[in-house]
Amino acid sequence: MKKTLILALADRNPILADVLDQNYRSRGFRVVRSSAEKKEDVSSFFDQLEETAELICIYFPYPVYEISIFDESFIDNMADSLDKGLYAGTWWIQQSAGFVKSKKITGNVIILNHAASVVPTQRYSYCSIPEAALTNLGKVAAMDTADELDFRVNFVTYGWYNGDDNEMAFLEELMNLHKGSKAPILEVVNADEIAMTCLAAESLKGMNGNNLFVDKGFTISRTIRQL
Repeated sequence: MKKTLILALADRNPILADVLDQNYRSRGFRVVRSSAEKKEDVSSFFDQLEETAELICIYFPYPVYEISIFDESFIDNMADSLDKGLYAGTWWIQQSAGFVKSKKITGNVIILNHAASVVPTQRYSYCSIPEAALTNLGKVAAMDTADELDFRVNFVTYGWYNGDDNEMAFLEELMNLHKGSKAPILEVVNADEIAMTCLAAESLKGMNGNNLFVDKGFTISRTIRQL
């Protein structure tokens, strides 16, 4: 019986999804992709999931977007990102735990997060609020399931990613602003580096409820000045 990797909402980052797909297939995993966001759709997905020796689920975050608290669309955007970020991630954690319990197998959920959920920036931080909340929820889930399941919930937080043109444009502005300064660290990460960190999070069997950062050191540098 093969082990199974679920790429949940992989269409949010197809480049990274393809790299993860190749890595896990080469290790003998069956890879399944799902675009389910709503509770009933996630539940239906698990109802139809084939038997597996082990389950790994990697959850992709809601795409970053720029917003200001002064924008008329602020509340609507926040509500949308909560629904598609926090709530969707919650269903994936909950249903993964239920599947692991019912099948009596090993399970591991890896939640991808953007660095803006940890270190505030002038842009992209509002859209990362659901990710920050999901991290706390996942830590509670890791505690809640620890006594009765072989189930882990961990997090991979990545920094400025070279697969997003808008992020790269913002990063260039930051580099000009901080010219000559080594802090904050403003270097990009790529899909291979993020994938390698996911592999590490999955293989570190003693790690549960923790966060691995792949950001070239951005999250340990000082908070950036506003543009």
